[in-house]
Amino acid sequence: MSHTTNADSRPRKIDALYESVTQQIINHLKEGVPTWTRPWVVSKRNGIGIVPANAISARPYSGANILILWIARELCGYPSNGWLTYQQC
Repeated sequence: MSHTTNADSRPRKIDALYESVTQQIINHLKEGVPTWTRPWVVSKRNGIGIVPANAISARPYSGANILILWIARELCGYPSNGWLTYQQC
């Protein structure tokens, strides 16, 4: 997959992020698809469930952010789908 570059031919950070997410999805597909099971617990703490959401407002993230945050949670072993912005921290 080629990277879109800026004026001085360096890959843009967003392209690298999308490449990383794509590679993680491909790796999971290569591992095989097991019989489907629900891998999450159906419970909400502070309004946060399976879809990543802001930990303060409980507003769910959308679009590619959902995949990016799901993968980050899995890779880092975070116990929650609640996220904060830099300023909220």
